[in-house]
Amino acid sequence: MKKLFKFPTALSIILVIIMLTTMPTFAGEIKNAPTKIKKIKKSSKQTTKASTKGKKAKKSKKQGCGKTPLKKEVEEKQPVRNVNFKVNPEETCVPLKLNLDKCVKLALESHPDIKIARAKVDYARGQYNETKSSYNMKFDLQGGYMRMDPVSKVNVGKTTIKLGDENNFSGKAILEKVITTFGNLENLIAASALNILSAEENYLKTRQDVLFTVKKNYFNVLRTAGRTRITRENLDIVRQQLKITNDMYDAGIVPLFEIVQNKLYLSRSRQALTSAEKSHKIAISALLESLKLDINLPVKLNKKYDYRPIKVDLKKAQELAHKNRYEIKSLDISLKAAQKILLSAQCGRNPTLSFQSTIENKTISGLSTEPTTVTSMLVLSIPLSDGGESYAKIEQAKASIKELKETLDKTTRLIELEVKNVVLTIWELESKLDAARQDLETARIGYNIALARYENGISTSLELNNARRLLNETRINYNNVAYEYLIELANLEKVTANTWKE
Repeated sequence: MKKLFKFPTALSIILVIIMLTTMPTFAGEIKNAPTKIKKIKKSSKQTTKASTKGKKAKKSKKQGCGKTPLKKEVEEKQPVRNVNFKVNPEETCVPLKLNLDKCVKLALESHPDIKIARAKVDYARGQYNETKSSYNMKFDLQGGYMRMDPVSKVNVGKTTIKLGDENNFSGKAILEKVITTFGNLENLIAASALNILSAEENYLKTRQDVLFTVKKNYFNVLRTAGRTRITRENLDIVRQQLKITNDMYDAGIVPLFEIVQNKLYLSRSRQALTSAEKSHKIAISALLESLKLDINLPVKLNKKYDYRPIKVDLKKAQELAHKNRYEIKSLDISLKAAQKILLSAQCGRNPTLSFQSTIENKTISGLSTEPTTVTSMLVLSIPLSDGGESYAKIEQAKASIKELKETLDKTTRLIELEVKNVVLTIWELESKLDAARQDLETARIGYNIALARYENGISTSLELNNARRLLNETRINYNNVAYEYLIELANLEKVTANTWKE
């Protein structure tokens, strides 16, 4: 037993000695603890500030719109040369601001269809200059060398005269100009001039089609933006209504079924918002594509577009279409050009009168004493047989005229039908617009009544949800009809080739 107690007592004595020797250090640590805690806090604050600055710097680098770096940091960085950075358009800070006038200007400047139509006009003008050049003076130079061996000789008495030379050189300059072809070339030139006018009318048609496409896409963006805004507002209303329903359930006013109903309607509203946002993004991409811009560019449109209904008369619209439509003008001009080509083909066997002048310089030989000779003459060329070429051209020209007449008649009737369809659609949308406006007021009143009844515990959430759904549908319907009306007004300007004013 004594041995057992000796070991613990010895251990306790050792521990006491250790504690007595280390007490001053513990006391110093306790005294210095507050200052160390302050230092730790300061260092932690500095590290947190540095970390937040680093995060902000990283975030600003990602977004591309942070603060400018410090001068020291710029000096420490080494310059980078010949590096092509690809910037994601969706990460740019400033969206592209567009309105209808700016969209029209961009389309006229950069749309490829307009450039192609303009190139066709230049091509037709080049064909006209090519055909007309047949009347211009033509100047040719010719040179030749001829070797004769043996050369004929004539003996006259004791003298031997060579009738030629072994080496013969000659140079010739020929000047030629067609005076008249008696209708052949003249009619071809007239047809080429008419083809320029036809190409210009097609250019104006292409230009008008592009403008209509841009206006249609622009109004479609505004329509989908309105639908998205209405759907988002409806989602906020549903969330607020769900909160009210939860409070009423906690108060014992409504059963659990009401909460389930509101949650279900909230889920449907979210899905509707997702679809609306998708349609809006697609509409923006379609607009940017029609402007030949990057479809991923962020865009900000002027969402305020004032308009007033326009009184449209069907008979007047059809008369304007007959008078102004570029397709009719182009076909009419092409028909006149085809008639000129027929006349040219009929004159294909007529004679050609031209003027020729030749200056020739050649080696003197034989009895010739003048190295240079000048000849001028009028040449009348009469074709006797061309192997049936003129007859074939006449048949082609007649077939082309027949085809153009049928096409012109068909196009005219289709334009009349198109104008009538557009005018009737405008009348329909005007009546729909008035009805949609009245339906919107009625639905808003009905929703306010249903909301008051529900909050007072008189009706169920089913009645309120029906009223809310009806209000949402009428708002979207009014938004759609309004922008469909604007699209049809732009279509009316296209089909009549006329600017309609109030």
